[in-house]
Amino acid sequence: MDTDILYPVKHKRQYRRKTQSSVVLSDCTREAIALELEVSTRTVQELIRIASTYIDLFNEYTDDNYRLNGLPIDSKQQVEVLRQIRQVRQKYRHVKDKSFIKKEYQKINQRVKEEQNGSQESNS
Repeated sequence: MDTDILYPVKHKRQYRRKTQSSVVLSDCTREAIALELEVSTRTVQELIRIASTYIDLFNEYTDDNYRLNGLPIDSKQQVEVLRQIRQVRQKYRHVKDKSFIKKEYQKINQRVKEEQNGSQESNS
């Protein structure tokens, strides 16, 4: 894998400044996301790093290893879900109640499942 795709900024100082605010997550938020998406907190951190910093590059960068609740999703859906994660995370960054955050992710997840089912029905 070409590291230039994931790390387009040459100078570390620029990279750090660009990602500093977008990568920091409270443990509570990270755990809530991980619970909902059924992935590790490290995967959540990586998804959010990609969503926050490289959302445009992510249109071209697809990886079958990224799945939500075991459902493979195409790059267009991934970008949409990652944008939603970013928006929800920004909105509820200081919320300490996991159940409240989890409800927001359930809404996102439900829509992804509905889109997945819709695309399967149209294919058959």
